[in-house]
Amino acid sequence: MLSKWVPWDFFKHNPNIIDQNSRGLFGIEVFDSFLEKMVTFKLKSNGQKFNVVVGSELTPDWLISKFQELDFFSFNQETQTETTNHWLVLNAEDIPNESKKLILAKAIDFSSHVLVLSFAKRNSFFDDLGKIDEYQCLKMEEYKFWDTPKYLSFLAEQMAMNIDSSVSQYILDSVPNTTQEFVQVLSKMRRFNQTWTNSQKQKGLLRELVSKTRVDQFALASKFSQRNKPFFYKSLIETELDFDSLKSLFNFMQGHLLKLYDPSYMYKKPRMTKYDKEVDAHSKLWKKADLLLAVKQFSDFEILAKQKSDLLLTEMRSEYFEAL
Repeated sequence: MLSKWVPWDFFKHNPNIIDQNSRGLFGIEVFDSFLEKMVTFKLKSNGQKFNVVVGSELTPDWLISKFQELDFFSFNQETQTETTNHWLVLNAEDIPNESKKLILAKAIDFSSHVLVLSFAKRNSFFDDLGKIDEYQCLKMEEYKFWDTPKYLSFLAEQMAMNIDSSVSQYILDSVPNTTQEFVQVLSKMRRFNQTWTNSQKQKGLLRELVSKTRVDQFALASKFSQRNKPFFYKSLIETELDFDSLKSLFNFMQGHLLKLYDPSYMYKKPRMTKYDKEVDAHSKLWKKADLLLAVKQFSDFEILAKQKSDLLLTEMRSEYFEAL
C-alpha cells in the first residue's frame, strides 16, 4: 500500500516515520540522499534500535535466516514475550533480484519483525512494493520547480532555522537550487544565527557567507539574444561559477542560438510557449552568419570549460570589453 506526500507534508503525517507498534515490511522512497539521512535519523531517534545493513547484503539466504529460521529462537524465555528484530536497509535498490522476487511473491513472513527498506532515488522495485497491500510504503515526492521556495523553507525548518522571505529569495537567487547547495548554505548561516531577517547587519553577513554561484540560463540567454553581450559576460565574470556550470551553460547557449537560427520548429506547435515567442522575436535581431559565429564561439568555450582551462576567464573578459 502506497502513500505519497510532498516534503513539507511528509513529516506532518509521519512524525515517527512508522508506528512503533507496527510490524512487517516498510518501504520508504525519497529523492535525495540528504533526505534519506533525515528520514533514517528520525526513524532511529524514537528509541528503537535498528540493525543497519545495505541492500546488497539481502541475499535469499540472509532473508530466510533472519526472518524464517530466526522465528524459532525469537521467544524470550525470561520475559515470556516474543522478541522483535528491527532491520533498516540502506540502498535498498541494490537488493539482489532473486531476493526481490521472494519479497514481491510474499514468500518471506515479516509479520513478527520490522524490515524497513530505504530508497534514496526512484526505483521500480519500490513501485512494485507499493502495489502490495501487506507492505506499507511511504514516498516523499519531488517538489515542482515553482515550489522551490517552499522546499527551502522546509529544509530551514528541519534544521531549526527561521529565515524571512527576503533572505530566502537571496539564497534562491544566489546558489543552484539543489538540496545539497541549500543545506550547505543553511549550515554556514546556522553557525552565526538561527534566525535571519532583512536587517542591514545580517544582509551584509549573508553576502559574505553566500557567494553568488547560480546562473539563470534562460535569463542570460534572453539577454544575449537581445544582443546585450555586456550584460551577459559581466554576469558570468562576476558570478563564481565552476567549470561544470559553465560547460552546461555554453552547451545550452549553442542549442538556444540554433533555435534562433531556424525558429521554424515552433510554427508547427498548436500553441507557442513564452520561450517560443521570445525565440521568434529575438531571431529577427540577428543575421544568420552572426548566429553561426556565436554558436562556434560557445562551442570553443565549452571545450575550454571541459579542459578546466584558466584561459576561459581571459577569453570571457576579452569578449566583455570588446562588447562595451
